[in-house]
Amino acid sequence: MKAEINGLTEIYALIGYPVEHTASCLMHNAAFSALKMNAKYAAFKVPPKNLRSAIEAVRALGIRGINVTIPHKEKCIRYLDYVDPQAKAIGAVNTVVNCNGRLKGYNTDADGFIDSLRLDAKFEPQGKNIFILGAGGASRAVGFALADNGAESITLVDIKDSKAKKLELSLKPKFSKCRITAIPFAGKKRIKEAVMSSELFVNATGVGLKKTDPLVIEEKFLHSKLLVCDLIYNPPRTKLLKTAELRGLKALNGEGLLLYQGVRAFKIWTGINPPEKVMRNALRQK
Repeated sequence: MKAEINGLTEIYALIGYPVEHTASCLMHNAAFSALKMNAKYAAFKVPPKNLRSAIEAVRALGIRGINVTIPHKEKCIRYLDYVDPQAKAIGAVNTVVNCNGRLKGYNTDADGFIDSLRLDAKFEPQGKNIFILGAGGASRAVGFALADNGAESITLVDIKDSKAKKLELSLKPKFSKCRITAIPFAGKKRIKEAVMSSELFVNATGVGLKKTDPLVIEEKFLHSKLLVCDLIYNPPRTKLLKTAELRGLKALNGEGLLLYQGVRAFKIWTGINPPEKVMRNALRQK
């Protein structure tokens, strides 16, 4: 029997635009159920123009905690009362906890991504060359995490060259030992050279959510020593990952990132270590 929602039920939520594809609800509600907690997690579609109102609603309605996803991870910061130093350094927040009306922001994507690389793909970032496609909030966390964990170099590309350059300028001062370079989206030759000399390719864009989406990189650039990672988890095998697998490459989707960042967010909200296996099984069923 499902737990009844009542006046004592604690509410947690995801805000983003879109949110229809999310599996976070299943993951967190499975954890609440396993722990017999009177709590529920929902997803709310919040257009960018309504972001401030949505954040204020968290405070006004006593929502205990939220996750923040595309496209709000960077812009939500201005509406929070406190931002954790790591999240501030990254420039993106994906987890907010409501402490008696005071909203505190954190980033669990960075550590969650490294957890996924190490635990699911057996990949160690130390000394590696990385190529990241996309320069939004997720890319900020991924780039920060990889540089913080000893990556040799990171190449950034975004369809908007200015965004990639902005991310480069944000990361460089923090990581002098990592070569961080933004290159033009139209620079096919430089992109090829960068991918061919990398050990990890990360798609941090939303391209791949739809079946009709094109391949984000030319197939011939995907060489045999490359780990191909797509932060998208639904669908679990995007066109990029299918192509990589057909070429005999190791491929990693965003399920691990979703799981491990969720485990960390749950602990921040509740102070309780959630049942990781239960959460993973909920994602697999999805």
